[in-house]
Amino acid sequence: MSQENVEVVKRVQDAINQRDVETLREILHPHGEFRSALARAEGGVYRGVEGMRQYFGDVVAVWEDFRIELEDVREAGDQLVVVWRATGTSRAGVPLDQVIAQVWTWREGRLWRNESFTDVGEALEAAGLRE
Repeated sequence: MSQENVEVVKRVQDAINQRDVETLREILHPHGEFRSALARAEGGVYRGVEGMRQYFGDVVAVWEDFRIELEDVREAGDQLVVVWRATGTSRAGVPLDQVIAQVWTWREGRLWRNESFTDVGEALEAAGLRE
């Protein structure tokens, strides 16, 4: 695992936990997309930096608190599989403690696509890896 990839993952974690769109602007491809596991049932696709602003707005609207913590990172050719633990409490008082795995794909040196899964095995399979 390259140290550069680990540093990018940590920067994304910090930016999401702080709702920091400006840091994400440096990492995300301008036409990139983020497919949220938590919004998947609603077809939630967020595109570009403005999409991330919308994502953060959606997070704040639903969650009293929401954080992600890194559990694992695996390289899969030119992709990364990033595993997080998402925790929080909804505004309705429902607790969240969910593992979320993401397959990150790069374009022109920036994060272009981020596909989220609630099953680590599915994410590994999508990236061509096995558990």
